[in-house]
Amino acid sequence: NLEKEKGIILKDSKKLSEKKREEIFEELTSHPQIVCSWAVIPHDRIDEINILQATFEAMDQAVSRLDCTPDYVLVDGNMV
Repeated sequence: NLEKEKGIILKDSKKLSEKKREEIFEELTSHPQIVCSWAVIPHDRIDEINILQATFEAMDQAVSRLDCTPDYVLVDGNMV
């Protein structure tokens, strides 16, 4: 647990340095109890449905690609 072990409370990745983001990414993606997924929405689709709806679409795609049913989902985004 990043918060307990390192005193890190992650609320906005943009407030972290690139180095710190990379360190946390590596820690999260290599953790045996954490599964990760992401999705990419093409720019023409974003133009078609707007950035907020494209964000929701990407989150839905990413969660649906997981090999398990998550207990909860951590999202780096707004209005989840």
